[in-house]
Amino acid sequence: MRPAPSNRGSRTCHDDIGMSGLSVESTVIMKENLEELNARALSCVDPVILGGAALTRAYVEQDLHEIYDGEVRHARDAFEGLRLMDAMMGIKRDVPHAVLPELKQRRVRRLASTVAEERPMDEGRVRSEFGFAGQDPGDMRGMFALRYRGARFSLGYGACPDLEDRAKITDLLRSERIGVRLSEEFRLHPEQSTDAIVTHHPEAKYFNAGGRK
Repeated sequence: MRPAPSNRGSRTCHDDIGMSGLSVESTVIMKENLEELNARALSCVDPVILGGAALTRAYVEQDLHEIYDGEVRHARDAFEGLRLMDAMMGIKRDVPHAVLPELKQRRVRRLASTVAEERPMDEGRVRSEFGFAGQDPGDMRGMFALRYRGARFSLGYGACPDLEDRAKITDLLRSERIGVRLSEEFRLHPEQSTDAIVTHHPEAKYFNAGGRK
């Protein structure tokens, strides 16, 4: 993922733009690129399709949709991206019943009183299976303040920023037993595979590597 070039003289409107990001840094650049499209009056690109391991549908279709003047949609894989492009071309050609899918709304799930943002590994479910979901705070303010027990650390994020550490997890779990392998770019295959370090200790807390006090 690279930032958009700074040629502000460009006014060309493409049919579609797609961006894919693996790391957290990519999500920041995607946001900056959308803001750049706004600044260049290029929000006529409709929709911008975003995907990649670092993104959730809710983040794209709520947070990023709010800052972009045009339409933006999330694609979990290349096939969904093609379906979105087909729908957009159908709209432009006035094909009957051609529409973009509705934006994904964030929702609060009652299960374990947690917030769901389409994370592949539901933390609330894990706490429930561990048997201490009843210790979750009773309101959303407490959930956002991370006052629940346990923590989930994902590769590529603040506490575990080095994606190369994923190789240690796959080696430890012998992921090939279930058909999961690691690419040279440290991505899990097949797509939609996920990994994380889940801790249940009452004192487990989130932190940024190098910035913990």
